[in-house]
Amino acid sequence: FQAEDGIRDKLVTGVQTCALPISPTVVAANSASVQTYTVSGLVVPHAVTVSPPSINSGLGIMWARCSASDTLEICWRNFTGGDLTPASGTYRVAGVRV
Repeated sequence: FQAEDGIRDKLVTGVQTCALPISPTVVAANSASVQTYTVSGLVVPHAVTVSPPSINSGLGIMWARCSASDTLEICWRNFTGGDLTPASGTYRVAGVRV
């Protein structure tokens, strides 16, 4: 990739992906909830991206990170006035060593 300022990023190596079956827990109205999941092989220098199996209206993934070896944290945010539960299913996770 090349940024607008003409500086070229380093070539990314060490990309790991997985299909992660999870069942997130409820996120209370107008709040955020950080939930953790086990992902074998994920390590702290990894930058993480998560793709859900479906989209819940009023609910979003604010961030995802590797908080410790083999541990994925996802921060869910509920923007509605009622409790919501993120979709259960297979999430696509990518970890990139940066």
